[in-house]
Amino acid sequence: MCEYCSKLSSAATYSSKLSQYMLEDIERMMKTEDALLFSQADFPYIEPLLYFEPRVALPKPTRYYQGIRIDGMEMRQDWASGAMRSIGFKNGKIILLAKAVTRKIGEAEKLDHYFLVQLGKEELKISERNNEITIAFDGNVEGMNIKTRKMESHTLTFSFTHEHNEKAILPDSRIAASGIYGGTSRVMGKQAIMSRFENYSITVMHFAPHPLLLYSYKELGFESAMEFQKKVYDILKMHLL
Repeated sequence: MCEYCSKLSSAATYSSKLSQYMLEDIERMMKTEDALLFSQADFPYIEPLLYFEPRVALPKPTRYYQGIRIDGMEMRQDWASGAMRSIGFKNGKIILLAKAVTRKIGEAEKLDHYFLVQLGKEELKISERNNEITIAFDGNVEGMNIKTRKMESHTLTFSFTHEHNEKAILPDSRIAASGIYGGTSRVMGKQAIMSRFENYSITVMHFAPHPLLLYSYKELGFESAMEFQKKVYDILKMHLL
C-alpha cells in the first residue's frame, strides 16, 4: 500500500464526504428506468479510494472528461453535479467508476448511467513515454444490473492519458490574463464546477484528484491542491507501472 492510500484511513473528511456523495445515487437509482446501471461490486460503491479523473485539456462544463465508449456508444463528456469518471486503486485492482446525472425542472434526479468495473493491470494496456502515461482497455466485461439484479455483458473501450508537464498547470490569474486560453470568461465559466481548492487550470490532457479528494490534501501530506496535482504522475506510476 502506498503512503497516500494508507493516509486515507485517517482522512475522515474525505471518507464522510465521499460516502454521502455515493449514497445519493440510491435515491437517483430508484427513480431511474431504461438506463445503463451496471456494476461489478456492491452498489453504491462507497470505499474511500484515491480517485483520479481523466480530464481533457482546459476542461469546461460542456467538455470535461476524456472519453469512454460502452457497447460502441460514446458516454457523455460533460460535467454536472453528481457526475464522476474516475479510476481508483484497491489491492492491485483498478476501479473505473463512471456515472452521470440527469435533471429536469420539477422532477427528481435520475442516473443517466452508472458503470463500475474492476480491472487487473494485466487486462489493461499501460504505457509510459516522454513523461506521458496512457491507460487503455478494449474488451468485454460482465457484471450485474443494479436495478434488475440480472447478469449483463458489455463492451468497454477507453484510452486515458496523463501528460506530466508542470508548466501546463497555470494559476487562474494567468488564465484570466491570457487571450490564448480564453481569458476571464473561461475562469468565470468554470468556477461552479471546481472545488474551492482548485484555483488552477491545466492545458494538457491529464488526471486530476477528484474534487472531494482535494478537500483532504493536508491530511494526505500536501501543502496545497496544486502540490497534490503535481504529484499525480508519481502516484499513477506507483500504482500502474
